[in-house]
Amino acid sequence: IYSPDGTTLIGFHRVEKEIPRWDARTLEEQSPLVVSDPIKSGHIRQMAFSPDNTYMAAYGIWRDSTTNSSKAMVIVWNGNTGDQLWTADVGPYSWHAGSVCFSADGKHLLIGDANSGLSRYKSLTGELEQKWPAHEGQSISALAVSPNGKILASGSAYSSGIIHLWDIDTGEALATLEGHEAWISWLEF
Repeated sequence: IYSPDGTTLIGFHRVEKEIPRWDARTLEEQSPLVVSDPIKSGHIRQMAFSPDNTYMAAYGIWRDSTTNSSKAMVIVWNGNTGDQLWTADVGPYSWHAGSVCFSADGKHLLIGDANSGLSRYKSLTGELEQKWPAHEGQSISALAVSPNGKILASGSAYSSGIIHLWDIDTGEALATLEGHEAWISWLEF
């Protein structure tokens, strides 16, 4: 994944304590994103940069070294230093579901989880601002924010193939788009 300004490249899938980063212009390795204890390792489902490169987020299945159990979590890092800022436990995991994206102004991180819920967090602090049910028993596999920052699109995993549009500030449902015969793997405005 490239940063919005094209200066950073991150490759990911299975992670052991660090996520490598490269300068996309020179291909020199930069300081890695460090995964802090008690997280031991993980599989990243999706990553996102905030539009201004201030934050990076990863939705993944992470193994806790203290309990040796796996859970779905989101980790947020400072986009400049690579320092981990906060984590959020987002419930049960699915190998094929879960998504993250930032609001158009970068101040909010939006999370779609395997439990059919949507959440909005403050990017800097990790404070949960809002949580709402979204896909009636279907895991969420894709998110996108409209360029004007007012609409959140969410796509469902597995069988339903439904896209929902939401008011990003209130969580109010705006529209349901049907027609896909399988899951939604990517959304883009």
